[in-house]
Amino acid sequence: MAMSSRHALVVGSQCAALRNQRLSFLPQRAQHLHRALTDPRLGDCDPANSALVLDPTMAELKEAVMASVTRASEAKATLVFAFIGHAEINKNKVSAPLFLLPKDGNHKDLDDDTAYEIGRRLGNMALGSLDGLILILDVCHAGLGVADVIKNGLDLREQVRLELLAGTYDREARNGCFSQSLITLMESGQPDSSVDYLDIRHAANFGNAICRKEQDPPVYIGSGAGTNASDPGLWVTRNIAAPNFWPLSGTPEGALAVTLTNSFQVTHDLERITFAMSQQRLVVIHGRAGSGKSALLAALARPELVPDLPRRYLSAVAFTTLTPTLSMLAASIAKQLGDISGFAAATVAHSGAFDKKDLDRQPALQRLVFGPLRQLKVPLGKRIRVAIDGVDQLEPVARGELMSVIAQACVDERLERVSILVNTRGEGIEGLPGQSIRLARPGEDEISEYLAAKGLPGSVAADLAANSSTWLEAGLLTEAILTLGPDVLKDAASLDDIYQKLLSSLVDEEMTDAMVCLTVLAAAGSGPVLPLHIAVEASLQMGGPGDELEFRNTLARLGGLVARANPGTANEIIGFFHDTLVQKVRHQGHWPITVRHAHQAILEAIEVVGEEASRNYSRERAADHLWALGRYHEALSAVISSLGHRAADNRELLQEWLERASGVLPVDEVIRLNFMDRLALWTGKSGDISAALTQSGNLLRDRLRVLGPDDPATLTARHHLAFWTGQLGDASEALVQFSNLLLDQVRVLGADHPATLKTRSNVATWTGRTGDIAAAIMQNWDLFQDRLRVMGEEHPDTLKVRSNLATWTGKSGDVPGALAQFRSLLEVRIRVLGEDHPDTLKTRSNVASWAGKSGDIAGALEQFLALLEARIRVLGEDHPATLSARSNVASWTGKSGDRAGAVTQFHNLLGDRLRVLGPNHPATLKTRRNLAAWTK
Repeated sequence: MAMSSRHALVVGSQCAALRNQRLSFLPQRAQHLHRALTDPRLGDCDPANSALVLDPTMAELKEAVMASVTRASEAKATLVFAFIGHAEINKNKVSAPLFLLPKDGNHKDLDDDTAYEIGRRLGNMALGSLDGLILILDVCHAGLGVADVIKNGLDLREQVRLELLAGTYDREARNGCFSQSLITLMESGQPDSSVDYLDIRHAANFGNAICRKEQDPPVYIGSGAGTNASDPGLWVTRNIAAPNFWPLSGTPEGALAVTLTNSFQVTHDLERITFAMSQQRLVVIHGRAGSGKSALLAALARPELVPDLPRRYLSAVAFTTLTPTLSMLAASIAKQLGDISGFAAATVAHSGAFDKKDLDRQPALQRLVFGPLRQLKVPLGKRIRVAIDGVDQLEPVARGELMSVIAQACVDERLERVSILVNTRGEGIEGLPGQSIRLARPGEDEISEYLAAKGLPGSVAADLAANSSTWLEAGLLTEAILTLGPDVLKDAASLDDIYQKLLSSLVDEEMTDAMVCLTVLAAAGSGPVLPLHIAVEASLQMGGPGDELEFRNTLARLGGLVARANPGTANEIIGFFHDTLVQKVRHQGHWPITVRHAHQAILEAIEVVGEEASRNYSRERAADHLWALGRYHEALSAVISSLGHRAADNRELLQEWLERASGVLPVDEVIRLNFMDRLALWTGKSGDISAALTQSGNLLRDRLRVLGPDDPATLTARHHLAFWTGQLGDASEALVQFSNLLLDQVRVLGADHPATLKTRSNVATWTGRTGDIAAAIMQNWDLFQDRLRVMGEEHPDTLKVRSNLATWTGKSGDVPGALAQFRSLLEVRIRVLGEDHPDTLKTRSNVASWAGKSGDIAGALEQFLALLEARIRVLGEDHPATLSARSNVASWTGKSGDRAGAVTQFHNLLGDRLRVLGPNHPATLKTRRNLAAWTK
């Protein structure tokens, strides 16, 4: 598959015959523009496939243009062709064509041998293999050249996507002001524009502002859908200023916000929302689909659209179409909040207050967002504003948890300088504090202003208002009028009618490229979520556009119906702009292809593409495609495979999918039972042991009914129930359950089965915890002999039972025996695992501890000092295990008689634990107690 790339050809040319009209800014201006275009931060054109041509002869100019077009065509790349220099129009021809003048050109006798007729020559070239052409002319009468390109047969839609930008129309281009303004824009960016890419419209507007006194305004003609609209994939430069201005810069959220607010109109509802936000900590917007909820949130995230609001009015915006799980949503918000001064340090402070296990137990919104926000000191006069779009589109379990978190945040005094804005179609907002705002139908006055901004007469405002119950309908009808004509108003009675007219203008009854692209996008859902490479491969399998060039040609036709993140790059991500369009395309029953075909094609494309973006998409979205195909078992297996190490995140994801499965799969379906088993596991690991115990008990009853008492899965369920019983504090009951389980496992699985041996280990552990240490030692000794026989001396389980045996030996009072066993175990672990393995380091700590307990205080201190050096080398100075080693060193320093040394060490350790873990961490509190004890 061809990878996206951009090539540049920059020509700086002065005609020798015009010796009295020398251009003082050449060749430096052309050199400067070439550097900007090939800068990866700006124009991002491939330097190896770009060219700078200065003062070429006619032959050299023709050769340079042909070579650049050929190179870009072979690579299916975008070509940026910029010409700065002398040019002349031929007034003897009716079309008044523009001729670019080479060094040896003749401005008085314009023909094919003396000058380059830009319109005709480009029109006669085979440009169909270009992934777009951007033509930039800073010459006299350049606008006539733009018109000339169009007049001379270059078909903008059928041959190549084309963006045309000229420094002036039919006047002289004085002092090369336009090309200088373009370079300035590229190198400084547009700090007041919340877009990641600047196109020819931005360049023209910027040039007009800079060069107003020098020359006529620049001229631009775009090839995107709609009147004079630009193709998002054919941008001139990255907006280098955006990251410092806009929290959504470089994100899919930003791309969706830009699409949603195309031609945004300030409304009365917006004024109601901003006023409410000034009075309330929570504002809930609700309204029907298409009422403008998402566009309003997006506009509040784009400062230039609502000039009366402060810069960065919204600190973060999350769209649930892009982040359908709470962990994804929290990660998106946290990433945007990372630009706020102090938030990174607040995140470290929050994380440091918990050990890793406890931190993983926290729900993502607590761990990544509200926990750090509670640590953040927000200056007086400032507020943190977080907006969440589409809470009704979350799964019910996730939506309920989100509403609970928001409700708690709104009454938390530590979050008094945090405001939250959410929108919904109505579900899940009952009982929330704050103010609720229902969006109104667009008024005729608002639509009149909107039409004026789009260049349409106000006379159609009344008809448009009558046909538009929502802003989505008003916007789509306006675009339909621009592309299909005013007759579209005659029978567009609903949003469904409007969509059908737009779709009918793009596809017919036969399968077309547009139909395939639309179907693939509908399968992916709304918002820029589908990597372009996957979309292209899926399209190819469905008989549609088979490479990026063809696919982007189709995307250009779809225009604003598609949101595109990183357009025109190798990392482009695409998706429909609104969920209502997704639903409309999914229900096109008369099309020869269906969304079901697209789901299958996307799954196959994921396997073919096989790159990082594809793997990420597979992890986050493959289960949805499998589910849509009715492949429920595979979908749930994909969910399980996608689980990470964070217990709370896994629990949330499993709960959402189990709820989805409950309405589809029978209660006794084995895959559903397996899923319940995973949920119970991660529920317990997230810290909710009581719920895990309940879930395990319910699962065991289902296993017994469906599989019988002797099925291995039933035995495993019994094991989990016994485990969570013990974790909840009932040691005696846990011992009874494990003992009964052991008898059945020996009978069904055999005495040497791994599951049987594991249960024996648990029986020994709970025997000891119920107080019978002697029996625990005996049981661990017998288990050690069997582990040794079955698994060998170096197996991890064999080493673990040796560690347990040594521990219980010590707890029985046999300190020398425990010390000897740990020393022997350490030798094996060093040989098997190496000096720096965590288990080896832990065993070294046990050896040192039992050495001290045996009376060898000096030896214990020496060993803990050596262990501390290893911890620092392997884990770093701030790792919890390193800090624990320092605590042991301080303790044994005091026990060795150096009380002052112990006080100093505990004092220093307290400072570091306060810095790393925070004041309320259990380890910090223990250090305070130790310091106080040794200070007495």
